[in-house]
Amino acid sequence: MINFQIGPSEHLSWKEMACKDQKKTPYPTNWRTNRAIALAEIFELIRMRCGNLPITVNSCYRTPLYNKSVGGAKLSQHQYGRAIDLRPPTGLTNEQFYRLIFELSKNSFVKGLGRYKNFVHVDIRPSDHLVTWTGVGV
Repeated sequence: MINFQIGPSEHLSWKEMACKDQKKTPYPTNWRTNRAIALAEIFELIRMRCGNLPITVNSCYRTPLYNKSVGGAKLSQHQYGRAIDLRPPTGLTNEQFYRLIFELSKNSFVKGLGRYKNFVHVDIRPSDHLVTWTGVGV
């Protein structure tokens, strides 16, 4: 049984990474031992670059059904356990937060980066280059 209060890294719990559908949903094969660990490493790098300030996780893994219910993209990286949506820490605007992560992406596994009105999407999709976009309302 997984203790959801702890997590794959010091500042990120399994609960924060779990699907918000409130059900015991299946996770992608080996998600906890590879993709979740890679996302947690990126999360910790981002947090460190932000002066170790707390960062709120809006969303991480989503089942296909839950992804559809929240209006997620049909091929959302969240469904594969490769994405995490983050709100900027206190003291940083969303634009500053996005730019900080963009700079970090040059030397990391970040391959997807989306800027939205109140959060930044970060993912580790299989790609040889960084994919960026701006969401609705920005």
